[in-house]
Amino acid sequence: MDRISEYALSFGREPEGMDWACLTYTCLGESREEAWETLSRVVREGAGREPRPVKEGRYAVGVVDDCPESIQRYLDSGVTHIIITAKRPAEQIEELYETFAKEVLPGVR
Repeated sequence: MDRISEYALSFGREPEGMDWACLTYTCLGESREEAWETLSRVVREGAGREPRPVKEGRYAVGVVDDCPESIQRYLDSGVTHIIITAKRPAEQIEELYETFAKEVLPGVR
C-alpha cells in the first residue's frame, strides 16, 4: 500500500481517496491441512502451478473458525474491498460460498 500510495502521489492523486482491494482464496475443510490440500489441488489443476505457501492471514483456509481472522487482517490493514475466490471442485463451490457467507463472515467485525 505504501508503494502504491507513493505512485498515486507522483501522479497527483491523494491515496486517502483511493479504495484498496485484494484477492484471497478460501477453502473450508475438516481441518486446515485438508482444506490446504484441496485448495492446492484445485489451483494445480486449474492454473498448472502451486499456490504460494500459506503465510499467516494470506488465505481464508481451514475450518470455519480459522477464517474470520484472515479476513479481519485485510480489513485492519486498510483494505476496503476483498474478492474471495472459492477453491474447491466446481460442484462444491456454491455450497462453499453459502457456508462462508453464513458461518465465516458473521465472525468478521
